[in-house]
Amino acid sequence: MKKIFFLIIIILSSTFASAQIFSFGLDQTIKVSNEAGELVNAWAGGINSAQVSTIDLNGDRQQDVVIFDRTNFKVSTFLNQNGVIRYAPDYEALFPKMENWCLLIDYDNDGKKDIFTVTREGIRVFRNVTPQGGILTFRLFKNGILVKSTTGNVFPLRPDLTDIPAITDMDNDGDLDVLNFAPLIGQTIEFSKNFSMERYNRPDSMEFEKTTLFWGGISECTNCNEYFFNNNSCRTEQAEHSGHAMVGLDLNGDNIKDFLLSDVNCPGVVAFTNRGTPANAVFNSFTPSFPASNPVNINSFPASYVEDVDNDGIKDLLVSPNQFFNDGNRIDFTNSLWFYKNTGTNGTPNFIFQKRNFLQDQMIELGEYTKPAFADYDADGDLDLFVSNGGQTINNQPFISKISLFENTGSQANPSFRLVNSDYANFSQLNLRLLKINFADLNGDGATDLAFAATANTDGRASLRYAINTATRNERFNLNINNLMTIPLPNNFLPFDEPLFWDLDGDRDQDLLIGRFQGGLQYFENTGNLNFSLRNNQLGGILDDFNKRALSIAITDFNKNSKPDLVTGDRSGRLNIYLDITDRLSGNFVAVSNEFVFNDLQNKNTVYNFGAEVSPAVYGDDIAAGLTGGGLLFLKNKNAITGIEREKQESQAIDFQVFPNPTLDKKVVVKSRSRGEVRILNLLGVQVIDSQKIMPETAHEISLQFLPHGVYLVKFLGEKGEKIIKKLILNK
Repeated sequence: MKKIFFLIIIILSSTFASAQIFSFGLDQTIKVSNEAGELVNAWAGGINSAQVSTIDLNGDRQQDVVIFDRTNFKVSTFLNQNGVIRYAPDYEALFPKMENWCLLIDYDNDGKKDIFTVTREGIRVFRNVTPQGGILTFRLFKNGILVKSTTGNVFPLRPDLTDIPAITDMDNDGDLDVLNFAPLIGQTIEFSKNFSMERYNRPDSMEFEKTTLFWGGISECTNCNEYFFNNNSCRTEQAEHSGHAMVGLDLNGDNIKDFLLSDVNCPGVVAFTNRGTPANAVFNSFTPSFPASNPVNINSFPASYVEDVDNDGIKDLLVSPNQFFNDGNRIDFTNSLWFYKNTGTNGTPNFIFQKRNFLQDQMIELGEYTKPAFADYDADGDLDLFVSNGGQTINNQPFISKISLFENTGSQANPSFRLVNSDYANFSQLNLRLLKINFADLNGDGATDLAFAATANTDGRASLRYAINTATRNERFNLNINNLMTIPLPNNFLPFDEPLFWDLDGDRDQDLLIGRFQGGLQYFENTGNLNFSLRNNQLGGILDDFNKRALSIAITDFNKNSKPDLVTGDRSGRLNIYLDITDRLSGNFVAVSNEFVFNDLQNKNTVYNFGAEVSPAVYGDDIAAGLTGGGLLFLKNKNAITGIEREKQESQAIDFQVFPNPTLDKKVVVKSRSRGEVRILNLLGVQVIDSQKIMPETAHEISLQFLPHGVYLVKFLGEKGEKIIKKLILNK
């Protein structure tokens, strides 16, 4: 056993010697405020097309909130903490990868909500198998629900991917049934009855039969709010369409399920009251605008969710667009989650409108496709936050990109941001979309200028332009958007192309990198006076890639060796870090593992899903990430360590000692000839004990009382810049 243990240590040592380890935490502590006050969930990433469910995420018997965003297939998790809903991203990693839609419903009546989602193969079910007192855990139960058709054949149950079916106990027999419009053609509703209770007297077998293709006698016609009943048809010669969202609930307290329906072509929600029985649904009328007071009016395809989001035990109504993208740029994604509080009961609901931006009003929420950038606009010595967006359409105004400015009211080391301008430099007057910004001193006068890529709404052409900052180095920015200049490039500039200016060749002028929409990375050398010549069409071996389009880029020195490192994002929803890129301008960049987002629940680094598109910016050696959802995430660098950092050479010069090693008694002694600071790190580079100051030639004892056994790193930082890391083995 000892041989195996020490073999593991040798393998770990060789791995550390050849690899860079980074660990970033999704930080929620940096304060952000706007005119209404501090934002509780500033760094939650924004919301577009929200599918809302509740579940007990942390085992405290309170219902928490889960949002699945259809525009980027991203799960966002929020804890209910004494009535305050707080973003808690660590729980997102506990959910499987999903697409199209996600509904959390308890199918086996064990008190724990399970996952229903869909692929082209049909409805998938993940069972909640969380152990008592353990971490939330899901296990695949059904890779595709099967249903016996009316002809007796068995097929996968496949609602249209555009649709959201009603999954609930429609006939009140104790198991879940499925309602969905006929795939491809729409018009009538199919009822798939679950026979679990009838056959096994328990709800968990999921044996479905399609008992009718004409449930409730309802026929949907072409126009909004046009329905026929009792075999009266629309008298149409063609199929209708897919695009329906349904939810079943009791609207009038008779213990018979009614339902809400919305349509891809219509802005409202329609209510249908069941005049029959649980086993035999009958409909003969509908309410066209629901709820009666302040009815839903969303430009494109609303979908309804009935969940208790305020933790009062009564289910509320949430409504959000059910679109994969901003159809015709008509949707206001800054106000896309409508909240109606239920002031009645679960059996006789009374939904009262509260707001159009539930949760969104507590985030940085700028519509969609945000791109952050940092610059010291007020010359006070710290970096302020600028955020451009793909566009916004508010109160049915045109879809236009803007820049929001958040002033840093804290310090560089401890930032705090306050929104001071939601249309910085009046950028909306330029009538652009898909705006991506970058700051650099372009003319060498010591002032930071603004460069940007954007697409004109007038003709759809994309271009790269810049505005010179006419302020002196110690003055507030002075940018004139009426005096813009265009940078000519030898190839067509495309929408979603993104610029980054950086002196790559060390000649003290700004060269140009372009992350291409197709996924490749281009390098243009500045040959003088902002004239650019293409030097590499696939810099670092970063090639065009259909799955990694819309390449977004930023540069900083993550490993503190005075060489620039590159961080990229793209439509795969992943970030990648490439080290020391100026050493490899003619070769391939070296990527570190993209498992660098630390998850406190799992106590390890993970590959984080940022959604369909992610655009990074750097704040020192931290990362701010803009998302499709119109908000930001902030990744705090929890320490970077370079292998064993030349341990052998530096240990001879510093004479830094760690003993006993291995240790058995939960303490260790460190000693050095130099004054300095000692840190204890785990193998992910995360500091696990407070830093300790040590004096020269003095033995200093460090308690390891609360650390589990395993391998740790003892890092010494000398007062003259000396640095060394030694392995420490803590045995049982």
